[in-house]
Amino acid sequence: MKRYTASVGFDRRLALHDIKASLAHARMLAACGVISRANRAEIERGLALIAKEIESGRFQWSLEAEDVHLNIERRLIALVGEAGKRLHTARSRNDQVATDVRLWLRDEIDAVRRLLARAGVGARAVAAIGCHGQTVRHRPGDGLVKFWPNHTLKAASPRRMAVLGSRLTLKAQRARSSAG
Repeated sequence: MKRYTASVGFDRRLALHDIKASLAHARMLAACGVISRANRAEIERGLALIAKEIESGRFQWSLEAEDVHLNIERRLIALVGEAGKRLHTARSRNDQVATDVRLWLRDEIDAVRRLLARAGVGARAVAAIGCHGQTVRHRPGDGLVKFWPNHTLKAASPRRMAVLGSRLTLKAQRARSSAG
């Protein structure tokens, strides 16, 4: 059953983003006086060690922990004890997931922007590539070629990718500010 419900197999790509968000959350908790500076320092030290373990491939992922967040949380508690438990204060799992996904998506958008810039390809050049589309009822044909690339690949232009990245950042800030 654990193999069916666990998401750690595919959400581990969010790990470094989860650590980045957790570092910011710990700093906020300390700034508000919810945790001590000593607790913040312990959390920062533990998360830095976890990041190194993940980057080097030495982090031990557990199917029992089910997801990336609980894997990191358990490892942090193992490293720093009670201070690690305090990190979850004033933060829901939904907030963690939304923040991590936004951070990951923003980095992916930046990567696409770099690729587009390096290739020197704008939306018009990409849209000229011939594509076939197929629906359940219709066989592939050129009828969708003119619509599909122009419509969807405009989103891949460097300018639109920059706008999308800034919107993700703004929405994440608004979501956090309205939550408390």
